[in-house]
Amino acid sequence: MIIYGSYHIIGLVKRIFNKPRCHMLLDQRDSAFLYISTADRPQDLLITLLSLAILLPVCLWVFRDARNRYPDLGRPLLWAVLVFLVLIVFLPLYLFVRPPKR
Repeated sequence: MIIYGSYHIIGLVKRIFNKPRCHMLLDQRDSAFLYISTADRPQDLLITLLSLAILLPVCLWVFRDARNRYPDLGRPLLWAVLVFLVLIVFLPLYLFVRPPKR
């Protein structure tokens, strides 16, 4: 759900900045098909909001925990951004490689 929601967050940002909602795309056989943005459905907005409601507190916790464990600001910020982008990969990785509290 989080990865699915992350893609909807990206789609929502694209929808805000790109007004056209239909794009012509070419598949591998050079035949055109019409792509309509899925961010227009109400359940997509709900998924996006639920994903943000889970993702932002987790990223904030990772940032605060990393601030207690690393002396500089760069690594905690990097961990928080990586967890925000791909939670399912970087949260377990952070929990595995984090140093002990100082």
